[in-house]
Amino acid sequence: MGMWGWCWAGPACALPGPTGCRRWLEGMTLMKNIVVTRKLAALALASASILGAGALAGTAVAAPTDAASITLRPIAGSSLKGRDFTAYKLGDYANVVKSADGTTVDSFSVTTATGVEALAAQAATDAGIDVSAKNASQDTLNYVLSGSESGSVSAAQFRAFANSLAKGLVGADMAVGGDDPVAAAKTVKADDTTVAKDGTLNLDLTEGYYLIVENQDGDKVLNDDGTFASGLPIALGTTFQDNGKGLQLSKDYKGYALGAAVVKSNTIPVVKTADADSAKVGDDVTFTIKTAFPNLLDTKTFYISDTASNGFTAPANTDSFTVKIDGKAVSDDVKTAFLEEKVFHPYQKAALNAAKDGVDLTDDANSWSMVLNPADFDNGNPCTLFNAANAGKSLEISYTVQKTGGDDQDATVAKNSVDAGNIYNEGQVPSEGHGEKKVNSFDFDVDKTAVDGTTPVFGAAFKIASTKTAGDATTDTWLVRAADGKWSNAADEAGATTFLSGDTDHDGTVSDAEAKAKKASIDFAGLAAGTYTVKETAPAAGYSSAALPTFTVTIADDGTVTIANGGTLVSNKNDVVTVKNIRNLGELAQTGGIGVIIATLIAAIIATGAVVVIRRGVKNAKAEAAALRA
Repeated sequence: MGMWGWCWAGPACALPGPTGCRRWLEGMTLMKNIVVTRKLAALALASASILGAGALAGTAVAAPTDAASITLRPIAGSSLKGRDFTAYKLGDYANVVKSADGTTVDSFSVTTATGVEALAAQAATDAGIDVSAKNASQDTLNYVLSGSESGSVSAAQFRAFANSLAKGLVGADMAVGGDDPVAAAKTVKADDTTVAKDGTLNLDLTEGYYLIVENQDGDKVLNDDGTFASGLPIALGTTFQDNGKGLQLSKDYKGYALGAAVVKSNTIPVVKTADADSAKVGDDVTFTIKTAFPNLLDTKTFYISDTASNGFTAPANTDSFTVKIDGKAVSDDVKTAFLEEKVFHPYQKAALNAAKDGVDLTDDANSWSMVLNPADFDNGNPCTLFNAANAGKSLEISYTVQKTGGDDQDATVAKNSVDAGNIYNEGQVPSEGHGEKKVNSFDFDVDKTAVDGTTPVFGAAFKIASTKTAGDATTDTWLVRAADGKWSNAADEAGATTFLSGDTDHDGTVSDAEAKAKKASIDFAGLAAGTYTVKETAPAAGYSSAALPTFTVTIADDGTVTIANGGTLVSNKNDVVTVKNIRNLGELAQTGGIGVIIATLIAAIIATGAVVVIRRGVKNAKAEAAALRA
């Protein structure tokens, strides 16, 4: 195409002389106003509600009918299924200028589709965009796009323009189809047949510049009050098609690419997990929050609020924090910037309240929060977690705290809960995500009785160990319980805590007042699910040490208690273990355990006999040696 082919005045530009030149110059001036450059594409990106990974795109050197596509993907942890998306074509691409090496595109223009001009003019008015300087032959869409590049149209105005344009496209019935002044190019229902294994949804289109809306059942796009029923609209384009290849712009914008978009979630996904389902009081527990970055360019506020209760406290500092994006740990400098600048601890609640823009978080002293505002979504920010390239990616924050209480039998299960959400620039607020993780502690009681099973026996001594089995090997780790109820490991059995039956205040003695109780109990509280070995190490005064039991107690994940290896002296009912003491061997027969004593006595006799034989043998050997020396 020759120079005259650029004329936007049509055939008249071929007129000879000054008239033709004037028409040509007017055309070139108009062309300057509608060429969409990299900067304009970047600005258009910021208008999206399904924030575009390339809000403007074009066909490199292809016809407007060339096949292209736009791929929608959800933010991490959410799904597109059950949602419908409709694309309206606003225009085709023309006058594409490729880079010197032909692998990218430097600039392009948009040829507005039939029926769009009137809608665009109304949208410009609704958005407060002054179009008085628009050339009479220039269409409104290109003028607005040019203004976005030059700065005469602000990002907020462009968002309002896109919203109004969407309302015009769906017509008075506020739904896709029906009285739409411009026919929709494509509607795709996100379901098991259309959503790919990776969660993405592909819209097969022809190349060009589109506006995508989300429509609910009945193709409804707007509520009766005119607000958007689900997602907000987005100006989005395909890649430039060049001999079957999709070309990108020569310079990307904060990691976004043409032909793809991260779809805003209607609910912010958030999950709270822990490295243990139960733990002893005194154990360290690592919690992990899993959520996802929203589309940061269109997000007014993004926040996480984490609250501990019933046996956990919020971390006092960020020393134990780790941060991952898409499962990969961030560098130390990025983590430091994130922790130092964006995590608010209980003692910083005043700062949090000042920073939270439109977020209503509970002012809980036992919590920590992270609040991000638009200034944080900048490539120049040292906290590069908030680069828009991370839009839709998973965000994991882990930290470690000590369990200080909480027991399921007291109905005060220790737990940590987290809320996450964001507010979009248009004021739309998706449903807040909520995650909660309970970390139980359990207990069981040991009642010490006489052989009759009812008379309490005070002052019998017990110790407890955590028992682990790996293959054929069993290891007992003896435990210490501090005055505040926290458990820790002892060096050996001798260093383990001694518990006395009836010593309810755990001061190492049974007081006169405690001895008047109806039961001589020990409450082994604040334990994790698992297997424990309980050993009676000394009998109560007046009772025999001939048959002190050692038995195992297993606490299931639901808190159910079972016992083993206790013989007839140990029983379990309603998670209360009863251990009987005998005064003499004769009482053992009352428990059905006489066989145990007989076996014990036989073993003792055999052992004694062995000693006698050995000693006698040694004595005889010495005598024989003396005789030989004589």
